[in-house]
Amino acid sequence: MPSMGAARSAVATGSYEEAVRLVREVLEVEPDHREALDMLGFVLFFLGRSGEAEPFCRLAVLRYPDHAYAWKGLGMHLVRLGQRDEGFRAIRRATELRPDWFDPHWDFLVMARRAGDRVRFDAMMQTARSRFPAEHARLAALAADPWPAATP
Repeated sequence: MPSMGAARSAVATGSYEEAVRLVREVLEVEPDHREALDMLGFVLFFLGRSGEAEPFCRLAVLRYPDHAYAWKGLGMHLVRLGQRDEGFRAIRRATELRPDWFDPHWDFLVMARRAGDRVRFDAMMQTARSRFPAEHARLAALAADPWPAATP
């Protein structure tokens, strides 16, 4: 069977195309492999291939509906694809499943900034500040940055 260890190593060295190949081999044998689905979504995000990642991310949330990482990944790809309402709902779902996990809160904020969505940004900033006082400096820096032009 193909190895997730090899895929992890490829990601660690930034060999994302190799990681995609290896993860797809794992998914050919075990289509519902949670880590493989997660990793494929992660790698395809960094390769800018959200359209290709979307079906795998949807499968991940279908098979693992309580898995916050899967919801976060789906949401980020959907926002990038211009499906903002559904995308932000998915990332918010990750924050509901894991309110103690900073990562989906941060990603929501970053994606809202990229989308030029101050309403969503401000609401999540309030939530993040209340849940993560230790991240105050990081959140303040993000809030203070000038807003970029909105991207699809």
